[in-house]
Amino acid sequence: MVSESVRGGTRLPTRDSCPGQGHAGRTEQGAPTRSPRGALGIVTNGVVRRQQPKIETLHIRPSLSTVVISEAVQIEKPDPRIFARALAEVGCEASQAWFVGDHPVNDVLGAAAVGCRPIWLRGFHPWPPDHPVPSWQIGALTELVELVQQERSPAT
Repeated sequence: MVSESVRGGTRLPTRDSCPGQGHAGRTEQGAPTRSPRGALGIVTNGVVRRQQPKIETLHIRPSLSTVVISEAVQIEKPDPRIFARALAEVGCEASQAWFVGDHPVNDVLGAAAVGCRPIWLRGFHPWPPDHPVPSWQIGALTELVELVQQERSPAT
């Protein structure tokens, strides 16, 4: 489940490596792509009337296995229950999930606390100095595919 963030506060969590689901990626042009290794979802803090139009504008709803908006479920990140809900909706164990987000506390530390593999999307919020910098970082969503491929490649 990767949550990466899109400007404007929408988080795109995707679930990777969970059996029986298609993995949704994004092309440079933003069109969703599919492969047989995961699912894409969104976990976002905010109100439905603001977040839902963002999702519709991106034309990605058909590629999403779940959309969890904090107002609708009355839980906000970094509360572990919102991550657990998204994981349950896509049928994935936290240990199999990638979660990409731009907010160090709400996204990265929140996802790590429930056992997801967090990936920090740098450039939106500074990293808090009282926490170790995460192992997985990207500067743009286009770097995500390469990072995942590197992590999946057997060590040579």
